[in-house]
Parts: sequence; C-alpha cells; structure tokens
Amino acid sequence: MTFWTKTSRKHPIRNKTAAMLAVSLLVSQPVMAAQEVVEDLSINARPTYSASIADALVARPLMAAGTVLGAAAFLGTLPFSILGNNVDEAADVLIAKPAEATFRRCLGCTDLQDRTKSERVTRMSAYVPPVTNPDGTPVQIVIQ
Repeated sequence: MTFWTKTSRKHPIRNKTAAMLAVSLLVSQPVMAAQEVVEDLSINARPTYSASIADALVARPLMAAGTVLGAAAFLGTLPFSILGNNVDEAADVLIAKPAEATFRRCLGCTDLQDRTKSERVTRMSAYVPPVTNPDGTPVQIVIQ
C-alpha cells in the first residue's frame, strides 16, 4: 500500500508536465508560422527612407572604421597567421567581410535582405539562352 501512494504522487506531476509541454508546443505553432510570414515580408520589403538615412549617416561610417580597425588587426596578427597557416581566413574575417558589408550592401537593407537580393539577381543574370537547339540548328525566334 505504501508503494502505491508514493507512485501515485509522482504521476500527476509527470502528467502535468507532459500536458504543459504539449500545450506549449501546440500554442507555439501559429507563432512560428506568423514569424515566417513576418520574415518573408521583411525580406521582400524595400528599405524605408529613415533606414537609408540612418544607414548612410551612422552605420556606414562605423562599418568603415571597423574595416580600418580590422585591417590594422590583420597586420598586427599577420606573423601569427603566417605561423598558423591561416592568412586567407584572417584576411577574410578581418578585412573582406567588413569591407563587403560597408561598401557592397544596398543602402538601408538588412543583411538578410541584401543576401536574398543578390541571390535573386545572380539567379536571374546567370541564365544564358542557348544559341543553338539541342539538335544543332540555330535558334529562331518567331513573333506572331
């Protein structure tokens, strides 16, 4: 009889924990779906005027200073990078990535927006139409 009461006290706690976990998972599903929609909208959204101004006046000068500091850190740690045989990795992390974020990212865009924009442009411009058909005959465009 003592064994029965000890186990019966533990089971309600396990059942409550499992129920709370199940409810939290069910409740979080719409939240995660809404977050995906918001991320999709923010990726496809154009930068606002205020975001562009803040990027031009605040973020870009700070990133340019970070690029200069990264170059100085690269030169200071160059002997250690040579000894570690990772000069290319150090140059990429300390100089190339900050410089790319400073000078190549679209004005006012977030990093995610800029990456998806460049992927779309690359995919669209990468297609080169064939000059000949698969059987070797020249391509002819007929407009009716």
